[in-house]
Amino acid sequence: MPRWLASLLAVFGIGCGTNLLYQDTLTPAGIPNFHVFAAPTGASAGIYRTGLPPTAAAWTELRGLVEPPGRKVTKVVLHDAAEGDESPAVAMGWNVVRIPLVPEGDRPLTVLEKPNDADVHRAVQTILDAHARGDVVVFGCQHDRERGGLVAGLLGIAMFKWTADYAWDYMIKTGSRIEVTPGLLAFWIGLADHWRP
Repeated sequence: MPRWLASLLAVFGIGCGTNLLYQDTLTPAGIPNFHVFAAPTGASAGIYRTGLPPTAAAWTELRGLVEPPGRKVTKVVLHDAAEGDESPAVAMGWNVVRIPLVPEGDRPLTVLEKPNDADVHRAVQTILDAHARGDVVVFGCQHDRERGGLVAGLLGIAMFKWTADYAWDYMIKTGSRIEVTPGLLAFWIGLADHWRP
């Protein structure tokens, strides 16, 4: 049985699939769900996932965690402007690319909508292109759970040749609740096995 199906059934109390409980992580200054997606190696810059830093101190901490001297930083934002302000990243000189995906935190019914394939493709390709240029890449949505998880899973398929099952496990282990977000789940089921950027 595919792991995504086991997780979906577990939502309804059928079977004992994936552990759906996840504790949000916070760095000392309060950056939500900070993860190293791809560690820097040699001349290659790192790729990081994170939710929106809530304070000036959290932005300063994020800069210290990801920005080595002499490297450009590209931040790919997966939430809309109503959900969070990215002006501190712009003030630090980061290249900010906003590609909002559903669901939108300020519009609850968007959990039922599938994200636009072109937008998801553009988000993943923007990360791949920035990384190929040598930029440090920081990506995520407001809390870095559903939308950030989806993009991370697809990025893993593209970069590391993950299987859809492996990507699904990664998404769940890092807090994505895609299995209870109907639009994202429908997107994943319809696309993950054959998706390529």
